[in-house]
Amino acid sequence: MSESTRKIERKRTSLACDSCFAKKIKCDDAVPRCNWCMHHGLPCTFTRKPLSKRKKISGYSNDSFARVERRVARIETAVYSYLDGKNGIFSPFHVEHVLQPLLGEWYFAGIKLGGVSRHNGIPFFSVEGIRWVESRCGQSKNLDRFARFFHSWGTTPRSIPDSPRPLGDQKYSQLPEREMVEAYLTFFQSSAGHQIFPLVKYPLFIETIRRAYQRPQHPSGSLSAVSCVYAFAAFVTAIDLRRHNLPAISGNDYAKEAQRMLPTVSQTPATLDALQTVLMLCAFRLLSGDLSSADILLAIGVRLLFQLGGNQLRCPNAAKEERDQVRTLFWVCYTIDKCLFLRTGRPPSIHDEDCDLTLPSNYIAKSSEKALETEETTDSCTPLFPCDLRLSMVISNIYRELYSVRGLQKSDAEILMAIRKLDHDLDAWKMSTPSQKWSQSSASDNPSIRMLDTRFLMNRLEYHQCMGIIHQASSRCKSWSEDTGDMSKGINSSLALAVEASRSSLLYLNLVQGTLDEGTVWFAMFYPISAIMTIFCHILLKPQDPRAPDDLQLLNKVPVLMQAALAHRSDSIEPMHVQFVEDFVEDLSHLANSAIARE
Repeated sequence: MSESTRKIERKRTSLACDSCFAKKIKCDDAVPRCNWCMHHGLPCTFTRKPLSKRKKISGYSNDSFARVERRVARIETAVYSYLDGKNGIFSPFHVEHVLQPLLGEWYFAGIKLGGVSRHNGIPFFSVEGIRWVESRCGQSKNLDRFARFFHSWGTTPRSIPDSPRPLGDQKYSQLPEREMVEAYLTFFQSSAGHQIFPLVKYPLFIETIRRAYQRPQHPSGSLSAVSCVYAFAAFVTAIDLRRHNLPAISGNDYAKEAQRMLPTVSQTPATLDALQTVLMLCAFRLLSGDLSSADILLAIGVRLLFQLGGNQLRCPNAAKEERDQVRTLFWVCYTIDKCLFLRTGRPPSIHDEDCDLTLPSNYIAKSSEKALETEETTDSCTPLFPCDLRLSMVISNIYRELYSVRGLQKSDAEILMAIRKLDHDLDAWKMSTPSQKWSQSSASDNPSIRMLDTRFLMNRLEYHQCMGIIHQASSRCKSWSEDTGDMSKGINSSLALAVEASRSSLLYLNLVQGTLDEGTVWFAMFYPISAIMTIFCHILLKPQDPRAPDDLQLLNKVPVLMQAALAHRSDSIEPMHVQFVEDFVEDLSHLANSAIARE
């Protein structure tokens, strides 16, 4: 270990757990339990008050360090409690394992700061990155602890399904009341949620319901129908239908039932019911913030979709109504696939070269400014999909040109050429969207209009995210370490645009946080996590920038956004996650303030 690395470790806040302290042995500080507590089945707690023996450093009092230690101890205890409740599937071995897999390296302004976790797409600081932070701030706070947390975030499922049971076990095969399912279907069909997630078509799904409830049941023909009804019952709980005073149902319970049937359903030939089952479960997990499960379910759905010919303009061997629905589900898959790339950084499951990307008839006209100014947008027969289809195509090009294996091997000149073209494509998409929507936030009481406005809000956040990742690619150019004239101007300009896109994401989220639907709040929280890393690094790189104090204020507003997420979606958000992100941003703000004060 180098001298500089030892220097960093000496400056870390070190605190032995209660058990190791009592035994007078070295605590390895592992998460969620240290090695001693793990092998002796003991709770790894930090309940004693830390001793204040350290010298004051750069004006920071012992009380300040004690406060940080107590907060970290509280978080570690919360991590232990949370993971211990997940049947003990998380251990120090797993921590070391998940620290290794990366999607790629994380650069900022030519500086290699760390990597990108393949579990959640969040960049994290490596030892070299922490050393750079320390060189700019005089300290590195708890970045190594937070790096371990962000690595593990997404490796533990939000809910663990029950162990497989016989499909005939009535205790685990109680369908919801048929009348209730049909009532939800009626309201869903007429809601804006059906335009955004057109996962079922009324005439076809009524037939699915009939097969699911027929007596006697024939497993070969009705099993996929039963699983589809369970998945629908789970999915509708993730969208806002409460204003219709429908009976309350448990989405998680029905999702477990549908997932329990998936292995058997997947062994039969691909059907529309099987595809709809998988995609409704995917949407349910996506809207609940469980991106890892959604990603796996989407991959299964894509294979079923290709078997049914949905990647072609005209699906063979199917009636027209079913053929049209399969094609509609192709576009749902396509948009979610690109959405997951933006949020996790994982390669898309659908490649444009394998698909006919002819847009649905009248799609552009229905998405136009004139249509959005009228009640035409509430026509439930007009699918608009989770994301604008043309923006999804731009996102697909971003991955292929900049973040695929081939894209990562490009020279500086090729990177900048790709950035210019993608920036032009993204700007062309923006110009094709309703101009008034870019300067307003809606607070309509009409649930359909509100949901459509929420869709545009998500598209706008995705636009800023696209702008950021397009221009962030310039950070890996080798020209940062060389004075290459026009090339240096180009990469500096790109970095400035990436930072501005991050600012825009946070500013816009602050503007519209009161208008977000409950199902959207947590889904949108990915954007602050991504944007704050860019803004934080920019403050450290240029602490004397005139906008640095304003950027610091933006960072300070993120915990307020996280609290809003917790308040709106407490049933699907792990409070420990929110608390950890809040503390992480608080420490980043503290470090950024130190960097500004040093100059």
